[in-house]
Amino acid sequence: MKKKFLLGLGLLLFLRSLSYSQNPGDVVINEIMYAPTPAANEWFELYNNTAAPFNMANWKWKDATATLRIITTQNINLPANGFAVVCQDSTAFRTAFPGFTGILLQPSNGWSSLNNTGTENLVIFKADTTIADSIQFTNSWGGGSGNRSLERISSTAPTNQQSNWGTSTAALGATPGLRNSISPLANDLALNILSFSTNNPVIGTNLQITANVKNRGTNAANSFNVSFYDDYNDDGNPAPNELISTVNSSAPLSAGDSVNLNTSKIMDSLGVRQFIAVVNFSGDEDTSNNKRTGTVTVVNTSSFDSLVINEIMYSPTPSSNEWFEIYNKTSNAVNLANWKWKDATATVNTITTQAITIPANGFAVICQDSAAVKSAYPNNTGIYIQTGWSSLNNTGDNIVLFNSAGTVIDSITFTSGWGGSTNNRSLERISYTAPTNQQSNWGTCIAVIGATPNKINSLVPKPNDLALNKITFSRTLPALGDTLGIIAQVKNRGLNPATLYTVSFYDDYNKDSIAAPNELKATINSPGSLNTGDSVNITYSQILDSAGLRQFIAVVNYSADEDTSNNKYTASIEVSGGSTAGRVIINEIMYDFPDGECEWVEIYNNTDSVVNLKNWKISDNSLTQVNITSNDFFVNPQSYAVISQSSAIFANHPSIDSSKVIIMSSFPSLNNAGDAVIIYKINGSVSDRVDYLPDWGGDNSSLERIDINGVSNDSSNWASSIACERSTPTIINSITSAVHYQRNDLVINEIMAAPLTGQPEYIELYNPTNQNINIAGWLYTETGGSKGLSDTCSAIIKPGMYAVIAADTNIYNAFPYLRTPDSTQRVFIAGSLGLNNEGDLVQIADVFKTVVDSVFYSDNWYNPNLPGSGRSLEKLNPGFNGNDGRNWSSCTFPNGGSPGLKNSIYTGSVISTGEITVSPNPFSPDGDGYEDFTVISYKLQNTVSQVRMKIFDVKGRLVKTIMNNQTSGSQGQVVFDGLDEEKRKLRLGIYIIFLEALNDQNGVVETIKSTLVVGAKL
Repeated sequence: MKKKFLLGLGLLLFLRSLSYSQNPGDVVINEIMYAPTPAANEWFELYNNTAAPFNMANWKWKDATATLRIITTQNINLPANGFAVVCQDSTAFRTAFPGFTGILLQPSNGWSSLNNTGTENLVIFKADTTIADSIQFTNSWGGGSGNRSLERISSTAPTNQQSNWGTSTAALGATPGLRNSISPLANDLALNILSFSTNNPVIGTNLQITANVKNRGTNAANSFNVSFYDDYNDDGNPAPNELISTVNSSAPLSAGDSVNLNTSKIMDSLGVRQFIAVVNFSGDEDTSNNKRTGTVTVVNTSSFDSLVINEIMYSPTPSSNEWFEIYNKTSNAVNLANWKWKDATATVNTITTQAITIPANGFAVICQDSAAVKSAYPNNTGIYIQTGWSSLNNTGDNIVLFNSAGTVIDSITFTSGWGGSTNNRSLERISYTAPTNQQSNWGTCIAVIGATPNKINSLVPKPNDLALNKITFSRTLPALGDTLGIIAQVKNRGLNPATLYTVSFYDDYNKDSIAAPNELKATINSPGSLNTGDSVNITYSQILDSAGLRQFIAVVNYSADEDTSNNKYTASIEVSGGSTAGRVIINEIMYDFPDGECEWVEIYNNTDSVVNLKNWKISDNSLTQVNITSNDFFVNPQSYAVISQSSAIFANHPSIDSSKVIIMSSFPSLNNAGDAVIIYKINGSVSDRVDYLPDWGGDNSSLERIDINGVSNDSSNWASSIACERSTPTIINSITSAVHYQRNDLVINEIMAAPLTGQPEYIELYNPTNQNINIAGWLYTETGGSKGLSDTCSAIIKPGMYAVIAADTNIYNAFPYLRTPDSTQRVFIAGSLGLNNEGDLVQIADVFKTVVDSVFYSDNWYNPNLPGSGRSLEKLNPGFNGNDGRNWSSCTFPNGGSPGLKNSIYTGSVISTGEITVSPNPFSPDGDGYEDFTVISYKLQNTVSQVRMKIFDVKGRLVKTIMNNQTSGSQGQVVFDGLDEEKRKLRLGIYIIFLEALNDQNGVVETIKSTLVVGAKL
């Protein structure tokens, strides 16, 4: 009987072991609360993936430490497809999750605290000590903050796969004992995002409301719709009487995909408006995510965007002296009572509760410590308001400005790369009319004191502003008794031409950098009018009556100048006690040589005497002096000598004068990234030194000196050789015969920034002058860097000719007519142009690095009715202002571009003899490339006026504002594209042009009316 009992018991135990046997992945770690609030409420959840239960008696766990914790010693079964929670404190757990009813286990031998940051491990051991499951995770996986757990997405996907985990989205922050909130259902549509065409719509305008629906389920959703509600009572509940519209889906939505459904609503009341969107899907297994609410603030046109953030001191010295400046760009005073601001944190700071008024076109400084700011800028009087402060990050931050109603008036997100991050200098806005969040509209303050609180920013172009740009000297190494030319360069940084100015020169004997009356040597009158952006050199010559370091000061004097902080420049030069060996200068450097060439340096005897180079020396920046020659080597006055690394120089220059070449095998190796070339006389003194950089020139050619009497270490005195042999050893430098070109001698006329796949980027240049222009050695520059326009020694662009600068030879596939260019076309392949689709700076400069034209284009210049990709931006007329977006639009040709041809949208300019002239009139803005635009030209009685120009239909309804309080001279012209304020094409018919011009000085208001006709082709 006993044997039968034992046999039966053994069979029972065997069967039981079969029912509870486990394979890897049968029981998995499913959820982890490792960063709870309070910290003593940690827990994790296990899940049974199988259809059979498992006995958890004597199961254990451990974290990254070695301590094993016993989960339970009791025979507790983990049910099939069931959960069990292992916790630090069961009482605290039930307090946090009072609705929990499942298996809850608190280890009998304590808890190992889980790391909130860094790497953590969690290992589950079965009773036989084999591993059931394990995970190694970091807080980057999710669940690290907000009292939210780290949830597993799929119980069958790998445990140690980061993409299989994420932060819980449940309302309670976790889902113990329940399906994880981020685990997909079979059928689950979510109203993902509710967005608006603008967060500050203007009263009376049409607001577009967009609902983004996402399929979070595993099945496709075949039929659904979205209901949009105007939540009048702001209770967050969609009511039938609040329904705007219900929009049906147009196609099935696959798992994981999303789709936008739209409606619109006319804004008929001011203030905060709340809207609701609900997705309706009959098979939805989770309706908790089917609704979203969102708000906008409806404003009057006069109240929105009244103040702008204008200057930010986010990295001051000391660090407790942060501030930012706001500017009132309107013509009305603004009361700052109860206005607020915040940075990237959630803290909102009240600027003031008092009725402090910022005047029209006035400033106010919002600061951390008003006394400290006033002490730092004692001469900058104005409004300073000390508020509660959120410290601004030195690497970048956000600033948001709210009015008293809580409406966002302006905001900026900036980084230290925008400027203002070092040397106690502020980040300044350039134009208050350009976008706040446009990096090119900001930069580091250039004022002497580093900031301009309560004053016009130093970067803002002023109507009248002359600057003493630099001082150069006529001699590189002057000696006692020499006549030295002191050359002051005056630059017009203002918006108006400058006349009747002078330059005063001072010999700063005591070297205190102060221009004292007793140090004044001469005051020279201006040679004529100086146009905006131009510069002029004014020279004073002085006999050097003492040796050693001599310091000179030049000051530009201009009665109309609105910024005198840049009117002075100081420079010094070493004067030797008199030279007996003569002065030999470095004249040409071959450091980045073409194939078959070698490194060499050409020197020039700029004296009246023969110079013997025997035992003269040369070095690079290492200052290791090497003997040039041990033999007699005579250089005649105004003659050359070449010091070459090898005889390879003769192969590329068959006509070189070999008698003037010294082969020097120990020639110092010159760095392409920049280096020094120093020539030493026999007595060890420096005869000349040049510290060149690659942006001076010399890419695959020699670097040539422009002026033998100019400064050796002035980058503007050097340029790449434009000779056909790429250098000019022993003969006059090729750059001396190059032409100095003027602004707009060659203009940027077309830009292909977003070509289709397989097609190249290109820019088109046009010669509007009556002279030939050689672009050999010219540079093309965009934000990413510079490169040569042409690698030929003669690249002539004739009058009326187009030059196409293409990234690669695919230009010929895209536009086959360029394979056989006619007399008005030339094509140059320049390599990648690096044009940004969203906008970029495009600039061309001649061999002297003089900017001939530049355009800062934007992606909003394209015609919204045409696709942006695959279409170039064309200029309406080569003579129009290239930086006015109204003078550019999309190419209308079917192939998307017109390189080498007259632009498809070319529009002629008509100068009116009356008060308003419209041409063409009628015009047909239908996008066919023929008369799509019209030019409205006007003449006014006053020389300067503030102009408003509006278009009305025949019923007197405003359809477009073309000019709004813009400054204008006595005549001007604007281009009209035939679109209304909503970018919709105007209907056919007659329209009224109404122009108002106000002269601020005499108060005269001039009104002009005319008509234009919008037509169409028959």
